Amino acid sequence: MKVLALGGSGDMGRMAVSILLESPNATSITVADNNYERAKHFVDLVGSDKLKAVEIDVTEKNKLIELISSHDFVMNTVGPFYKFASMILDAVIEAKKPYVDICDDWKPTLDLLEMDDRAKKAGITAIIGIGASPGITNLMAVVACSKLDEVDDLITAWGYGTGERIGSKLSLYSIYNIVKLKVTDFWLKNCLII
Repeated sequence: MKVLALGGSGDMGRMAVSILLESPNATSITVADNNYERAKHFVDLVGSDKLKAVEIDVTEKNKLIELISSHDFVMNTVGPFYKFASMILDAVIEAKKPYVDICDDWKPTLDLLEMDDRAKKAGITAIIGIGASPGITNLMAVVACSKLDEVDDLITAWGYGTGERIGSKLSLYSIYNIVKLKVTDFWLKNCLII
């Protein structure tokens, strides 16, 4: 199977590619990044004959579809997802290839879920949000809930540290979404009088 790893030389992508290399089903993995030197450096560092590096700007739809079409499977770790997730899945659906991503943002998750009928009509499977959070955290929550007699509410969330590495705007965006969800939930359940 020829795998296209969009964002495959980024923080999450490198880990996913490293794990995928162990699969005998992955006969080749194309590490695609908007910076060829970064992708090539990672490929050279790993030193596997299964890997090759390419440069791609995911906002160039026709080039993206062409690259996707030459592969059997797409793994997307390109972030931020609120900016790129929908356009990438749209191209994947047009190319009719199976897809997974690690989308970690509620708004694009809703947008991606809206594309479900299109993916089904194209005959493809598109699995979103299978990273650490969401993904592993959701599975851990299911296990935890299965041990309880009753569960009223369940909220999984993650956040950032000081913002030094990723930028304070993204940290605030993350915190804002967690607080917005909780406040909206509180108002809907306790304060809204119709």
